[in-house]
Amino acid sequence: MEIKIPETGVRCGTWDHRVIRHPDGEDSVLLIHEVHYDAAGACKGWTQNGAEVCADSVEGLTEVLDRMARALLKPVLVERKEGDTDVLVEQITGLPARGTAVADLPPEKRADLEAFAELAEDEVCGSDQTRQ
Repeated sequence: MEIKIPETGVRCGTWDHRVIRHPDGEDSVLLIHEVHYDAAGACKGWTQNGAEVCADSVEGLTEVLDRMARALLKPVLVERKEGDTDVLVEQITGLPARGTAVADLPPEKRADLEAFAELAEDEVCGSDQTRQ
């Protein structure tokens, strides 16, 4: 999976699925992508292509589809150029895409994230291009 992300050196805090509108000639198409955020909830990258529905079990597929369904409840995003950088903004408001800040996560989710960060201490957000 290729993640579109500037080289910031900032660790990913959270991620979710989001709907992104893409131009397609005179029309546009909507795709669900994985969007990654830093610890404060600011968007730091997103998958170049739409997300795939894949898992190693029916329960896993159900979890993926549930996450994707939650993306339909959030504002649609569009790519916009800011200087030489692509950024994601909400289609209607033009506000930058935001995710959940690590501080706003439930304690058990924060603990899981902190444990993962210890395992990947030297990893930079977006540097792992493999499927998880």
